[in-house]
Amino acid sequence: MFIQKSDKYYELISKIRNYANRVAKSQRLIYIITGYPGVGKGTHVQWLSKDLNLFPISTGDIIRRKIKKLKEQSSSFELQIIDKMNKGEYITDDLVIKMVEDELKNIPGSLGILFDGFPRTLNQAKALTELLRKYNLEVTLVFFLKASKETVKRRICGRLIHEPSGRTYHKITRPPKVTGLDDVTHEPLSQRSDDKPEIVDQRIKVFNETVTDVLSYYDNLNILITLNADEEYNEVRADIEDLFYLANRYKSHDGI
Repeated sequence: MFIQKSDKYYELISKIRNYANRVAKSQRLIYIITGYPGVGKGTHVQWLSKDLNLFPISTGDIIRRKIKKLKEQSSSFELQIIDKMNKGEYITDDLVIKMVEDELKNIPGSLGILFDGFPRTLNQAKALTELLRKYNLEVTLVFFLKASKETVKRRICGRLIHEPSGRTYHKITRPPKVTGLDDVTHEPLSQRSDDKPEIVDQRIKVFNETVTDVLSYYDNLNILITLNADEEYNEVRADIEDLFYLANRYKSHDGI
């Protein structure tokens, strides 16, 4: 397991038991994965979505898709959105929440939901609670991928994206089989405009200004799990799988 038997260990066990109980009574599982830009959220979203039958919702991806369409219109409103993203700033809460609400309407009822990088502010977290309540749903578990600023900058500045699928690579730690090309489609990879070094510091600053309240909100609900994202991908994945294993043991009354 990824934590020694201490006060934090027993706190974690309490959260795992709470998680198992929420799973047992939930008609639909709702997960959140959050953390600094570049800590690997998108990579973990890929396997979690597949293994747990979850529909991934990334507000960042939604916004980027909209921007791609809106660039042709070039109205002052759309240009403001583009300008904010290019500066590493957040879009307004009202707009983000509206986009999430629209996305929820199109998700098949058989799928759970995995929010990637949302909510980013306390207002968004509270609004999500109210939005889910309309469907008699609640957040099941929140993963916070915690990493040092140095790790974040190293990873994010080497990140490559296959925009149509959302697949991510890294120039050094997880390079594509063919330089500059997606492994599956062989289409060109790109670097996001807000992944450039001069933008990263601003993105980290903005995240720090809002994250504490969001984490406290979910920690008070006893559903926040913090993971050491300074570790490599396989180690973080193993930590998450350990958590699910313990939750399943608890559900089957084997004890943890």
